Amino acid sequence: MLKIKSVVIAFECLFVASFANIRLFSQTIGLPTALVIGNKEYPSFPLSTTVQDAVDFGAALKVLGWDVETKIDLTLKEMKDLIGKFADKSEDSSEILFYYAGHAVQLNGENYLVPVDATFESAEEIPQITISLRDIFDSLKGEGAKIVILDACRNNPFRSGRGRILPIEGEWIPGLAPPSGATDNTLIAYATDPGKEAADPTLSFEHSYYTWALLQNMQEPGLEVRDLFSRVREIVRTSTQRHQTPWENVSLLNKKIYFRKPATVRISVPDRDDFVVCFLNGEEIFSAQLDDPIPSGEVPLKSGENKFVIKVYNQKTYRNQNPFLGREGWKYKVILSQDDSPEPLKIFEGREDNPPESRWGRFFTVATAVIYVDPKTGKISIF
Repeated sequence: MLKIKSVVIAFECLFVASFANIRLFSQTIGLPTALVIGNKEYPSFPLSTTVQDAVDFGAALKVLGWDVETKIDLTLKEMKDLIGKFADKSEDSSEILFYYAGHAVQLNGENYLVPVDATFESAEEIPQITISLRDIFDSLKGEGAKIVILDACRNNPFRSGRGRILPIEGEWIPGLAPPSGATDNTLIAYATDPGKEAADPTLSFEHSYYTWALLQNMQEPGLEVRDLFSRVREIVRTSTQRHQTPWENVSLLNKKIYFRKPATVRISVPDRDDFVVCFLNGEEIFSAQLDDPIPSGEVPLKSGENKFVIKVYNQKTYRNQNPFLGREGWKYKVILSQDDSPEPLKIFEGREDNPPESRWGRFFTVATAVIYVDPKTGKISIF
């Protein structure tokens, strides 16, 4: 038996990562597809980390098996064309991700991504010279879960030469507007609270604090996305001395969503007498009796250390029901393996043909081990 048990205009520099039909532990049909955009070289207000953020985020996705297209410093036409093609390409994908690092503005509660060639003479032109975040939501077709991540910048991109048309520097409201236009089954994550500023990274940092925290943790196997963002929040709060607190709005419908599925081991018990039970991290995951067919099953592991314990029950009987022949013995053989490897990870086995009375009619531990899952690579080691 296996138990796998308002006109308000606010400056924002943001990246957006959005994906649908996210990698579940039980995989759906299709291939994961991602579009990554990083805009940095704005003529009057260039940014420092956005290209590196985009390039490294795209590279991390490739490591995780995504089909990724990464583009940097795009004009309005280039962004529109690329997003349109991506919408068609990704419609049947099992997982869809859109990532944007660059400037953005907020107008009347709507967020707009700013291409590198954006210029305007009045605030009313902003919807025509930018990409609406609502349009990004609409382009992400499919019925799976969606995640949207926005990382706001620290200053006003139009601080020079536009004072007569737009609010002056002191009147700019930093941060993001509350999201609008997203469908159900969506997680929307902000680098900081709505209406608040994200902290500027130090000169030694190649990334924003938020992107850096994501990159450090998104490849961990078995880290569910809600737990990922919870961890990122604590890391960013600590890194910025609580100046920046990431924020999420969650309407996800699926129970478990991962960037990287959990590492697993296959357990089989080809030999047992009388009763063998396996425990993982204190929970019973597998049991097999003497007369059962050879049982086996796959078990998910958590990242880091997993405590594995094998126990055997030795019935209180005599061999051939004859006291003169001695007590009934016990034996076990448990094999841990992975489906992609021809060699087992570990074989545990042992027996006693005439056990002492202390083990006769008792349930006792015969083997313990630590199964370690590397948080970065997912590699399994057994100690």
